[in-house]
Amino acid sequence: MWEILKGHFEGCKFRRQHIIGDYIVDFYCPTHHIVVEIDGSYHSERDQMEADAIRAAWLESIDCHVVRFSNDSILFEIEQVREQLIDYIS
Repeated sequence: MWEILKGHFEGCKFRRQHIIGDYIVDFYCPTHHIVVEIDGSYHSERDQMEADAIRAAWLESIDCHVVRFSNDSILFEIEQVREQLIDYIS
């Protein structure tokens, strides 16, 4: 994912492993307040889903826009992920 986001992606400069409050997000664009999270299989477990919802709600409360992708989509459908991000940003 970093190969796509590094540099400037559609006018956004992303940082990876960025700290926001008590959280470390996978990727963050500070000018557009976009958080991109990559979810492994453990994110489908009930406790993790609840923690992710709390985290996303807090990030959204400070005007961040959270976009989530699964590891599988990054590994096997990267062009669709890229297109979804372009659509989201525009």
